[in-house]
Amino acid sequence: MKRPRGLLALIAVTHAALSALAALSAPAAETTGTTLRFKLQPDQVLVYRTVSDIELEGRGAGERDTAHLDSEIHLEMVFSLTAGRRRPNGLTDVTIEILDVALTVEREWERVRRRIEMNAQGIKIYDGKKLVQEGAWGDLQLPGGLDLRTLLDTPILAAMSDRAELKNLANPDRVKRLLQGANFVHLLRCQAVLPENPISKGSTWQVEQPLVMANPIRLRQVYRAPGTETYTAVGALTHVKRRCLKVAIKGDWPKKDLGDGQAEGRSSATAIVDFETGVTFALAVTSTHKIEGTIGNGEGDFESKSTSKTEYVGGRKTYERYKAKNQ
Repeated sequence: MKRPRGLLALIAVTHAALSALAALSAPAAETTGTTLRFKLQPDQVLVYRTVSDIELEGRGAGERDTAHLDSEIHLEMVFSLTAGRRRPNGLTDVTIEILDVALTVEREWERVRRRIEMNAQGIKIYDGKKLVQEGAWGDLQLPGGLDLRTLLDTPILAAMSDRAELKNLANPDRVKRLLQGANFVHLLRCQAVLPENPISKGSTWQVEQPLVMANPIRLRQVYRAPGTETYTAVGALTHVKRRCLKVAIKGDWPKKDLGDGQAEGRSSATAIVDFETGVTFALAVTSTHKIEGTIGNGEGDFESKSTSKTEYVGGRKTYERYKAKNQ
């Protein structure tokens, strides 16, 4: 992050941080509160690292018998958010790029247990501990069409509002194919949505936020369930030597009939948000999802538990180091 230079700038930032701390420490009746807004300079780069673990289990009933699915997914991903021009309507153009990614899927389905290891270079497939297939992207085809190399090579264009809401996603159908549903949802959800009005300690605000989940068997089929996230301002703290706000987030997606299935979910999260810029430095999420619906030629009933941590790891120098590594 760029930091102000000079004594006057330092005094101004210190005063703003102390004012924010006072506002977040006093009862709402005693202060007008603190306003948070997402502000990036043109060409400013934020680099994040996400680590996610998903445990998925359930049963699918087919035409002849019932099969049990037991799956574990581990994702490590580094991605960047680069600011472009700020438009008159307050939106800031942004470019999202995957800089590094490694994904491991270990699953048992119809009594067959298989492990697939994927990274930027290619794919390795194991039956138990035995390596049975290995190849570069394009040489091997995975179920669902997953291709990490294409994801690494394809920037995603969008815009951010001054409340850190992702807007105007360019070519959303292509992005959905690249992200393959819920496995990469962290890519688009690295920023906590900021309150519309000034806040103080204990203030709450709600955001309508659809829950995106992939069909456990057919990854190209994506469920979207309507729901809300409730934010609570917990208090001020220091993070990466900056004054920040700790925010608690609760997500609630009641069971919803989606035509060919039903989906529901719950989540609990903590975010660390910079007072001065509105940028989220860290986001930790724990969630549970349930899906009931059509799986292949039968019915399925699945539940997943996931944990993820997304942290800011650097600016332009970090971005350039990863880009050079990928060339």
